[in-house]
Amino acid sequence: MKIREANVSVISFWHEGYTHDYVKKIANETISMVKKNNNNIIMTDYVTNKKDIERAVENLKKHDFDCLIALICGWVETPVVIDVLKHFLHKPLLLWSTNGKQEDGEFITPAPLAGTSCVRQTLEAMGANFRFIYNTIDKGIEINKAVSFIAAAKCSQKLKNKTIGLQGFADQRTMTSTFDAVSLKSKIGPQVEDFSIVEVLEKMKKFNTGEVSEVIEDKIDKWQFESKKIEESIEATARMYLAVKQLIEERKFNSITMQCFGFAGSVGYTPCMVYTLLADEVADCICGADVLGSTTQLILRELTGQSTTYMENIDLFSDRLIMHVCGYTPLSFINGKCRVEEVDWGGERIPGYKNCSEVKPGKYTMIRLQSVGNRYKIHATLIEGKKPLKYREEGWESNVTLPCVPSLEVNILSNTIDHYMQNLSSQHYLITPGEHLDKVVDFCKILNIDCIY
Repeated sequence: MKIREANVSVISFWHEGYTHDYVKKIANETISMVKKNNNNIIMTDYVTNKKDIERAVENLKKHDFDCLIALICGWVETPVVIDVLKHFLHKPLLLWSTNGKQEDGEFITPAPLAGTSCVRQTLEAMGANFRFIYNTIDKGIEINKAVSFIAAAKCSQKLKNKTIGLQGFADQRTMTSTFDAVSLKSKIGPQVEDFSIVEVLEKMKKFNTGEVSEVIEDKIDKWQFESKKIEESIEATARMYLAVKQLIEERKFNSITMQCFGFAGSVGYTPCMVYTLLADEVADCICGADVLGSTTQLILRELTGQSTTYMENIDLFSDRLIMHVCGYTPLSFINGKCRVEEVDWGGERIPGYKNCSEVKPGKYTMIRLQSVGNRYKIHATLIEGKKPLKYREEGWESNVTLPCVPSLEVNILSNTIDHYMQNLSSQHYLITPGEHLDKVVDFCKILNIDCIY
């Protein structure tokens, strides 16, 4: 799944009394750094006096941008800046103070901090929602913080056009999987649309033998089977994959979540490995008819451009957690071969296969979106995942070396384990590789939702 670059507009401000070419050079150095970090600069303009305001505003109105950067490159009259920005306070705004330059043995500055000081306070007094960053003489351009905010800004805008496909509701009566469609749309962005098991069943029947065989040969035959290969189950998995993939493409779903046990009971086969096949290339997937979990996946996907998977809180030591997912993980998360086996839960053999692969160790960002009425929050933490001890959840039978489901032993890196426990928000948390807490915090600030980290 391709993630587009952020569309960024930049307005640079300084007083007309400063040497234009000198200050413009300072502005262009910062703009160039933004562009080099995979951002699409769709327009730039320079405002130095009241006469420039109308032109800059009209230029900005011609473009649909994710983020507006107000680059303060020198002292400037505060009304000149505010009279431009006031038209765009509904958009993510980055207020950015630059520096002077060392030239011919002396440091020359157009006093950007003098201008920024008044602008920052005025925006705050106006109730504007903005992020403020600043370059420093010794460390230079603060590009990492800018990149983080721009990613969050793009995410906040892109979510407005996302659609979640939902089958069922709050699987296994999990109350943290419930949601309010209206507040989710208005506060966070995604639209939720339901689909039925009947739609999937009807589509499964329509694929010919050649189409099914192609999926088996290209994808399923690459799995390492830890239990006997049952041709009927393999064919059903291929047909389910094709059916759900077609449904996603027809309905333009960006993520899906299904009522797993209900789905398995009606279709006759588990959807675990269908999720595994879909997750990296077609749409994000999560079990349990968990709409807020699915929304969390969309947030991480847009912030990072990476796949996500969920993990469930299972048990814990005094200093670390045991987390797993009962039978699904994207191929990109698997360490080594994709290993599968039949599902045996509570002494009952359920037709189909589950993923029993090992998850890659390493640092992950782990977050969960949750709501209390129409108020939203994100619980976020940085973790290190390691290969866990040999364990199994009671009732799950397996022939493979334990653990028999994708699992991690998790150390909380960004806070204490008690802080994590006291803020538990769901059994499902979403992870993606790498350190992305800054982007999550920026995203929450843009949407004005609480971030617990």
